[in-house]
Amino acid sequence: MVEPDAFARAYLQIFHMAERENWPAILERGLLSTSELLDLYGYTGAKREAIEARHRPDCVTIQAPGLPSAVIRDQAVLKWSDLEPLLLDGHTPESWCRLINAKVFFWAERYRLNFLLGARNYRGIPHVVLTIDTAALLARYAERTTVTTINSGSALPTKKGPEKRGKATFQPLATFRGGDAVEVAVERRVDGIDRIAVRAELWQKDGPNDEARMLKVLWTRE
Repeated sequence: MVEPDAFARAYLQIFHMAERENWPAILERGLLSTSELLDLYGYTGAKREAIEARHRPDCVTIQAPGLPSAVIRDQAVLKWSDLEPLLLDGHTPESWCRLINAKVFFWAERYRLNFLLGARNYRGIPHVVLTIDTAALLARYAERTTVTTINSGSALPTKKGPEKRGKATFQPLATFRGGDAVEVAVERRVDGIDRIAVRAELWQKDGPNDEARMLKVLWTRE
């Protein structure tokens, strides 16, 4: 068992990468999971299924009257042919996609985000990087927070071998047995970014082996 304050001491800050276009809405409304965004934008039926319960090879822009366009990130590295053999406990690719699309994700360590900046679909493109005060996040959302020791949104092979995933993948803090956290996930949404974020910056990485570089400070907490 890991108490929220102990986890916050081990991971003082956690990190989220967002599309540049989404930053004004994030500051206003917070970070919304894919499912929450689809609720807000009124997506239903087959139109919603294609985004929420299917493999997304590319980013998707959603729109609704009176709301700014929002970009939902791709799941390019979650091909179903790779994902299906990794699933446990009766999960299907559809159910796994629904599960992760209902969460807001943070990287537990910055180097993983730096790797993502250099991923094929994102390199050479400015992205918003949010640095989050872990203690402030858990003070508000500990009961809705889980931790993973794998990258739940990737089915690519790893040096450790196949990363199986099922009921035990997302562990509540109350039952987290420790180890190297990879993702911190909050159910549904994270409101009040101005109260839990330390800063928002614009970062870019031009290639997988290049250094990530900060382009601009967008916001800092006073």
